Amino acid sequence: MTGMIRTISPRDEMNVPGLEDLYFRATESAMENIQMAISCARAGSPGRILDLPCGHGRVLRGLRARFPLAEITACDLNRDGVDFCAATFGAIPAYSDADLAQVRLPRDFDLVFCGSLLTHLPESATHRAIAFLIERLAPMGILLFTTHGRYSFTAQEHRPYTDPDSFARIRKGYDGRGYGFAPYPESDEYGVSLARPSWVIAELERYAGIRLLFFREMGWDDHQDVFAVVNDPLDYYRGAR
Repeated sequence: MTGMIRTISPRDEMNVPGLEDLYFRATESAMENIQMAISCARAGSPGRILDLPCGHGRVLRGLRARFPLAEITACDLNRDGVDFCAATFGAIPAYSDADLAQVRLPRDFDLVFCGSLLTHLPESATHRAIAFLIERLAPMGILLFTTHGRYSFTAQEHRPYTDPDSFARIRKGYDGRGYGFAPYPESDEYGVSLARPSWVIAELERYAGIRLLFFREMGWDDHQDVFAVVNDPLDYYRGAR
């Protein structure tokens, strides 16, 4: 990507030394989805952008290169990652919290990218996270977020991310309600989740004025599902236009 800063923090957990091409492939894949969403919404270049969770800038570096004049907020629980994004990419630092209700962010972002957060949350927290992200959108603001879907379910059947008992718990919720979760051994708040596309669509249908732009199965880095929505203040589906 032209003009993209390629400096990677030595503390970036998403990078494997010697496999930087895979790291940057995720950057490019995210930007492909973002550009597609902007085109689908017929929106202009975003002026205010939120990357949550930003990590150490795997996606944010692409946002900075593509939208050099934008005001980009980097938000994450990982304070070192936030500080790195601020120092390296000129992002506005915002430290997150396990309880998103405690995070103070503006409500007028033109673009919000949320990669690989809902993939680690229990169902109740995912409800709250989607509401939080939607509330941050300006009129005609775009939100993209990712989930573990049908591909991840099949992959985990052959090589589970967790122990067999935890995967059995995830599978029970996934088969029953469409959303399965099991926590990591050291945490009750984070773990591995699977969400059927139908569960996510039903969740989005709860919000008047939120219009689905697209759903791409395995759309991010050939792995995670991508959902893109726009906050349409004209509320097309109520016949307001």
